[in-house]
Amino acid sequence: MLKVIAHPKRIQIVELLGRTNKLTVTEIYEALKMQQAVTSYHLTCLKNTGVLKVDKEGTTRKYYLAHPNLINILSCIDECLN
Repeated sequence: MLKVIAHPKRIQIVELLGRTNKLTVTEIYEALKMQQAVTSYHLTCLKNTGVLKVDKEGTTRKYYLAHPNLINILSCIDECLN
């Protein structure tokens, strides 16, 4: 799980979702100023490894952290590296 998160863009996605409840692909790529296709790719990687979960609300998919405490782990790693 940590190996997949190690990509800088994926860390940004995880941190963004850690600050919010659930977000759509559009909300994520607009907030992070990423291309939609790149965002979708990273979300798929995170979802397939169990980092993220998806709720379908009609035709909309909302992504959220499968393990909310993951933010605390990333924060600890960041502190150790700084």
